[in-house]
Amino acid sequence: MPRIKQDIYDKIIDRQNNDEVLLDIVGQYSELRKEGASYKTECPVCHSHALVITPGKGFKCFACNEVKGRNAYHYLMTAQRKDSMDIIRELAEHLGIVIEYEEEPQRIQAKTKDKNDFWRRMLQASGLTKADVTAKVKAEDGTTKDELTFFSGTMTPKGDIADGDDCVIAYYDLDGKPVTYISKYDKEERPRNYYRVRYQNPDLHKDQKEGKSMKYRTPYGAPAFIYYPQKIRELYQRQQHIERLFIQEGEKKAEKATKHGILSVAVSGIQNIASGGKLPEELISLIQVCKVSEVVFLLDSDCNDLSSSLTVNKPIDTRPRGFFNAVKNFKEYFDTLKNNGIYVEIFYGHVMKNEAQDKGVDDLLANTLKGREDELLQDIEKARNSKPMQGQWVYLKKITTVPDNKLLEDWHLHSAKEFALEHFDELKDMPEFTFGRRKYRFNDNGEFESAQPVEADEQFWIESKKKDGQTECYFDYDGCKNFLEHRGYWRWETLNHEYEFVYVNDNIVETVKPHQIADFVKAFAKDTLQKGVRQMLYKGTAQYFGQVSLSMLDYFTGQFASPQRGIERLFFRNTIWEVNAGDIREMSYTQLNYNIWASQKKDYEVSKLPELIRISHEDDQWSYEITDTGRKCDFLIFLENASNFTWRKEQPTQQDRLENAQHFISKLAAFGYLVTSMKDKSICKAVIGMDGKQSEVGVSNGRSGKSLLGEACRVVVNTLYKNGKEFRGGPLQPFVWDGLDNRTRLVFLDDTPKDFDFEGFFPLVSGDWPVNPKGHSPFTIAWADSPKIYQATNHANSGDGDSYEDRQWLIAFSDFYNAKHKPIQDFGRHFFSDEWDAQDWNLFWNLVATAIQVYFRYGYIPAPGDRLEKRKLTQEVGEEFILWADEYFSPSTDPSKPSRLNQVDIPRKDMYDNFLEYIGPSRRTYYQPRTFKTKLIKYCELKGYIFNPQIFDPEKNEYIKIKDGIIDRSIKRNGCEFFTIGTREFYAGRQTNYANGGN
Repeated sequence: MPRIKQDIYDKIIDRQNNDEVLLDIVGQYSELRKEGASYKTECPVCHSHALVITPGKGFKCFACNEVKGRNAYHYLMTAQRKDSMDIIRELAEHLGIVIEYEEEPQRIQAKTKDKNDFWRRMLQASGLTKADVTAKVKAEDGTTKDELTFFSGTMTPKGDIADGDDCVIAYYDLDGKPVTYISKYDKEERPRNYYRVRYQNPDLHKDQKEGKSMKYRTPYGAPAFIYYPQKIRELYQRQQHIERLFIQEGEKKAEKATKHGILSVAVSGIQNIASGGKLPEELISLIQVCKVSEVVFLLDSDCNDLSSSLTVNKPIDTRPRGFFNAVKNFKEYFDTLKNNGIYVEIFYGHVMKNEAQDKGVDDLLANTLKGREDELLQDIEKARNSKPMQGQWVYLKKITTVPDNKLLEDWHLHSAKEFALEHFDELKDMPEFTFGRRKYRFNDNGEFESAQPVEADEQFWIESKKKDGQTECYFDYDGCKNFLEHRGYWRWETLNHEYEFVYVNDNIVETVKPHQIADFVKAFAKDTLQKGVRQMLYKGTAQYFGQVSLSMLDYFTGQFASPQRGIERLFFRNTIWEVNAGDIREMSYTQLNYNIWASQKKDYEVSKLPELIRISHEDDQWSYEITDTGRKCDFLIFLENASNFTWRKEQPTQQDRLENAQHFISKLAAFGYLVTSMKDKSICKAVIGMDGKQSEVGVSNGRSGKSLLGEACRVVVNTLYKNGKEFRGGPLQPFVWDGLDNRTRLVFLDDTPKDFDFEGFFPLVSGDWPVNPKGHSPFTIAWADSPKIYQATNHANSGDGDSYEDRQWLIAFSDFYNAKHKPIQDFGRHFFSDEWDAQDWNLFWNLVATAIQVYFRYGYIPAPGDRLEKRKLTQEVGEEFILWADEYFSPSTDPSKPSRLNQVDIPRKDMYDNFLEYIGPSRRTYYQPRTFKTKLIKYCELKGYIFNPQIFDPEKNEYIKIKDGIIDRSIKRNGCEFFTIGTREFYAGRQTNYANGGN
């Protein structure tokens, strides 16, 4: 990002620093009301009318104390939550100042007519030729051929190389063979060649977390590999000595440096030196074979810079701390080599800043040192042998034995004050800034101080003069209570009337541990208080900040929003979505006038997209159309595929399509139901995700994607995950709900067994939820605050009647996905993982909002029941019973052995004895006569047969024999019971006397 010219920046800061500009800027956002010498208006953060602007003194909100400062710059940062660059642009526009930027250093732009020539232009700009990036590659027949490691192309979502105008970078190992890896989404698990891609237009590709432009792309799921220039490969193959090996970020840097004698290998990112927690074996082999003496991790010149977008609440040390952690990890990884008898000296270094703004080694060599590239190698030698190790172009530091706390000092991370002074020019104009969890500022005199200095009633120490004149400090609990509460630390009363500790900042509430509170106070003292206070804290930490001592804190009495019917709020890093049945309304966090838990705020940047799906419901039939935008949403397409029960048919019927549509829309509504916080007594159901297809003998297929819906819910809401195997028969374990509280929105029961007792969950679905946590008092969560339930199972829940039906929202998953065909084979990425980019996540969050809207519009949408009912009956009848009955009632072509199907009045005892003989003595105890009859009736329902058709009216489709007002399907004569299993053909040519029930 280009820098604003310093004189322009200073001009903007100087001219905005007056009362008139402050009042003008505030007046653009809210109406000012004059009161005496001051003005009052609404605070954008707490929405009270307590924001007071006093000319000559600045502004402050006396309700929340969050919005305060001296000028317009401070107001835009604290009240409107804008970052530093956006503020400067807004102020420049208001003041009529044209922003001018520092000139970018001139780079070589090669002229070409070839549209697929980005890679050539990129190399020529760095002074590299095709010969410089040509590898000697070994073919399978043992011959060697030349292959370019940089060439034109791009990468598909699955990691395959395709035609395009980006730059593809091929990796070859030290023996000249292509680097390969096993793709997680390749069912054949075949090795794939490893490539990286440098995008020509990074703005078209965003990363998943920050939403920032991506310059490079690595295949999803691939481990980190090392890039070796051909010169390094040749030295290895000839076993030549390498005195000093450099590790740099970026293949082009390594090629350019190696070309000019700075022998380098490349990593894909500063955190990617190791894979799986250890150095690559091939890199270790290079160090051994070439007898490397020194290893240098060489960073770019901006490794000490702050983020280009500074805000009040984002810690200013985030970026430098990332570089420190990378160097720390580098040192630790190479330090482990001595365990294998390999000893190397470990260094890190960086390019020095210069007027040409050369960032990396390749920039320096191609620009400032063009034509005299040898000077860089000479400068490195000079720095290596100097104290301190600093040359004109590079800085080096030997860190073989340097402890981490000393390494911190290179980035000034050991002290908030030292860090702030190092970056004084960037921070001096900010009203306050955050380092760790603490806020600081520079006052009008340029002095570093806490942004919230210790007031008289907050002083947590008492000074006492000793006889020898020394001052001793004693801890003051009353002052510490005020100090912590004024900085957002409180107790929070739990449902069992115990307490935990919370930290409240900008209406966001986060649970903390006592040691975190102690660390906060000690860090504050380290940066701003005298040695005596620090010593007092170090000696008495356990005493002053234990669980009991911190009970001095008052309870937090914040206002959490109650769930609203028809409205659901989703909280993201950059915005709040208020979702209703027909719209998504975006809100700013300045409009947040209630508290939320930190777990509710998702660390993603989102934007509203055009609708993903259009749903129609007419004449009790469901249909839908997925839009072009929706087709890009992988999880939406997964749900559609998982609802396709006719995928094997070449030409599904219209009824097939309608049923599939209802399955799909039922899943969307169930997803929306599970992630909404409002509970509705009219829809008191657990969502049951089950396989819609089962083999004829009741064996579950599984692998249909049921659990993925639960995983999607875990991303969205606070979820307690339970392995379904914990619920294998018998009563629940006493501490089964340990970890559950009124912040839990969902319980996900994954892969429950066949004997799962769903009836035992009736009270939890429709009533209060008792919890017995380990080591704490039991408590009960009221129904309105209790979690919903999602059960993923390969088996239907056993049980009949209205109580079961009323408490289950059954959704069926087809066998489109199975053990041999997994979602990753279709989408190329694991759902909800680091393999998703910013676009994938944005599409998913738009789907979440869509699912909520589907639920708000239509409520409970049952899945087509016939398939699910058969699935349930198959399980309840059981495998061995079905096998016996299929054989017992099988058709017959032998006149001497007629089929028992439609055979009238088979004695129950004969049929039962035949079954017992079939299953054998070891299984007989499981089938009592009553159980046998129940299963026989259900078998008839499963197969479409009629149990005792003599007393069944096929026209009215009901049994007609009534006994004491109750339907009785039995046929008994002379103390014996008889069974008839019939089909519709049973009635052909028969005159059945329904009036007497066939007796």
